[in-house]
Order: sequence, then C-alpha cells, then structure tokens
Amino acid sequence: MRHLALLLAAATGCAHAEPSAATVSLEATPRGSARSAAATVQIWIRNDGPGAARVALDPGAFRVDVSDAGGRALACDAARESGEARLLAAGERAGVEIDLTRRCGLAAPGEYRVEVRSADSGAPVTVMVRVTRWVNPGPLPARRPTRP
Repeated sequence: MRHLALLLAAATGCAHAEPSAATVSLEATPRGSARSAAATVQIWIRNDGPGAARVALDPGAFRVDVSDAGGRALACDAARESGEARLLAAGERAGVEIDLTRRCGLAAPGEYRVEVRSADSGAPVTVMVRVTRWVNPGPLPARRPTRP
C-alpha cells in the first residue's frame, strides 16, 4: 500500500510538471515573394528542448528588421509583450505569419532583407523577400467562333 501511495504521488508530480525553459529556434524559407500591399513572411518556431516549452505566437511579439536592396533600414513597429502563448511539445513546430505591409510599411516593389528575432530564441532568421506590383489585367477578350 505504501508503494502505491508513492507511485501515485510521483505520477501526480509528473502530470503537473511546469514547462521547461524555452529552447526554441526560428525557421523560414530563405527566399520569398509577395505582392505590394500584401507582403508577409511565414516563420516557424520549433521547440528544440527535451520537454514542453511555452512560446509566444503573437506576430507582434517578434522583432522585425527590414532593409532594402541599398541597405537602408525601414522603420518597423517595435516588438511588444505578448499574452498569446502556446505550449509546444519537444520537437513540435508552430507557424506565425508576420504582415510586413502593416508592420513596416512595406509597399514599394523591390528586394528586401527581413530579419526576425524572438525573445524565446537566440539566433534570428533571415528571409530575402521580393515584392512585386501585381496588376489585374482584366477579363480576357472574348474569342470569336471560327467557321469552317
């Protein structure tokens, strides 16, 4: 009976264990493209730790630095504290989409270097984004039937 009580106490302690300190990394495709007025970048947060980790998934919680092809920095909104967090199991990934148009005013076509950092991870992830201007060409002309 005493062994059963110890076993139950140990199981209860394991079930309510706190998440481990975050050991996470950021991932992204190295190159991307977007339309002006709709420029976004998709990043993934991966838990590299041995146990569960609580990570921020609010796009506003990430530090974003953008520079144009000439190396000039664009003014981006600063990262903010986030109340939105999720528990990631060891090895699990979660995606976050960051709106560069709204966050950094990215509207002009061109090549941009985007660097994203998380408070939970040490190393930033860098993405080269090509922004193009897309114009709707309108409806195609009607085809006339050909007569034999």
